[in-house]
Amino acid sequence: MSRLTASGIIKIKTLTLALTSTLALTALVAPFAPALASTWWQPTPDQPIHWQWQIGDPFNASADLVAGVTVYDIDGFDTSSATVQYLHSLGCTVIAYFSFGTYENWRPDAAQFPLSVLGNSDGWPGEQYLDIRSQAVRTIMDARLDLAKSKGFDAIEPDNIDGWENNSGFPLTAQDQLNYNEWVASEAHTRGLSVGLKNDIEQITTLEPYFDWDLDEQAYQYSEYSSLSAFTSDKKAVFEVEYGDTTPQADVMNSMHVNSMTRDINLTAPTNSAYIRIPCTPDNQVDWNGAIVTPPTTQGDGNSGGNQRDNAGGNGDNNTPAPPSYVPPVHGGGGGGWNTDNNTAYRWDNWKGTNTKRHHGHRHHDRTGSPGSSTTN
Repeated sequence: MSRLTASGIIKIKTLTLALTSTLALTALVAPFAPALASTWWQPTPDQPIHWQWQIGDPFNASADLVAGVTVYDIDGFDTSSATVQYLHSLGCTVIAYFSFGTYENWRPDAAQFPLSVLGNSDGWPGEQYLDIRSQAVRTIMDARLDLAKSKGFDAIEPDNIDGWENNSGFPLTAQDQLNYNEWVASEAHTRGLSVGLKNDIEQITTLEPYFDWDLDEQAYQYSEYSSLSAFTSDKKAVFEVEYGDTTPQADVMNSMHVNSMTRDINLTAPTNSAYIRIPCTPDNQVDWNGAIVTPPTTQGDGNSGGNQRDNAGGNGDNNTPAPPSYVPPVHGGGGGGWNTDNNTAYRWDNWKGTNTKRHHGHRHHDRTGSPGSSTTN
């Protein structure tokens, strides 16, 4: 029969106390531990990703759904949690757009920015560059990430994180930008949010390991698209946008497995008369080789829409949105429905929208000047 000595009892008590302390410390730290990478959205370039980028008009789920689209990049402030939940119910991923590098005077947290962190205008009304070195700026951005998380967003598009290349009004260096951008990615991941690198293509190779996907503007126009391979070669998806009303980038981007489209400069809603959206890979195409979804067996009447939502179509009654898996072979304009064109897989039918404004980029630095030059044309 074994017998515990006094020293043995002391050892057991010491071990028990140590274990209890460890568990208590783990319980205290666990809520603040970073989420595992497998828990957030990490899109790949293996297949086309059909996406919509709408930040010029508030997103209206009853009018702005686009058939075939499974990823929506929409405003983080203007979009309600109910809308995010509705998009999730359709099987969609939802990205929250926030400017992380500029002050916008209409935002609900605008009064929280000290005057000392407000720099030069970025060329857009009501916007000024921020001093990204400031802790005050980081505190406000943390709150924005918390807001996105509370609303149920899956990911963050942090805009204007290339201020070091522009005439910001602050002596920002390349290292300042790297420090800030890496911090943004880390803070998003701590909350279990996916995060994309927005522009800053000059630092893309250094920043790629920190971000889950990339969103770049006018990479084709400025012959910078080869740099996008920093993400695709690491099995990370790239989204790309040109502005205008044609898709000269289509062959290049499709060959690189980059999800590219042409949009109107203000990224408006389908119901806006200035709306333009031409994806390089049609929204009913399921792989990079051109395979498409079989069209539905019924056709719209050209007035109320077939089974589509691009330019305010509907699925017959113009009220109930079609699910993303129910994809027409073409996108009608206005109330136009889908249509087939004999042996042609798809065509644009009644597509409308004229580009009323050309710009160097929706949120881009001046490519024709040196870093620090103004974005204003």
